[in-house]
Amino acid sequence: MNIIESKAKKFISILNEKTSRQVIASFSGGKDSLVSLHLAISLGLEPKILFNNTGIELPETLETVYRTVEKYGLELVEASANDIFWKSVYNLGIPGRDYRWCCKTCKLAPLHRTVIKLWPSGALNIVGQRAFESIDRARSPRIWRLRWAPQLLNISPINEWSQ
Repeated sequence: MNIIESKAKKFISILNEKTSRQVIASFSGGKDSLVSLHLAISLGLEPKILFNNTGIELPETLETVYRTVEKYGLELVEASANDIFWKSVYNLGIPGRDYRWCCKTCKLAPLHRTVIKLWPSGALNIVGQRAFESIDRARSPRIWRLRWAPQLLNISPINEWSQ
């Protein structure tokens, strides 16, 4: 465990040094984003916490996010979809496996607005994404940019970790 943790920390350190950008950590309230956040904090970094609030998060998820931010004394940046999900359900219907309008509406659009506003010149975003989570994530590299937020250089220090 110490070896894979050291490799992940080295990965973060190298990219932080190379980019010299504001460091942020995407935090969903889940275990993978918490581990990635912990790695950054253990390096002495104080990332801003980026929470993508879809407007339909469970109360326990919100509590975990707010409690974690408070515990570490970090700044929370919330990309909020507000009530757009419910308004969209009325107009577009229930999202489904083959009709996934909700990701663009509730995650990507709020993320885009937040990134444009706060980091127009870019930032280094530490993400708790693992290749073992899905086929799409297995195809994703450890370093990438989103079409919706190209200003962010996203890195996944735990990409190769198993459960």
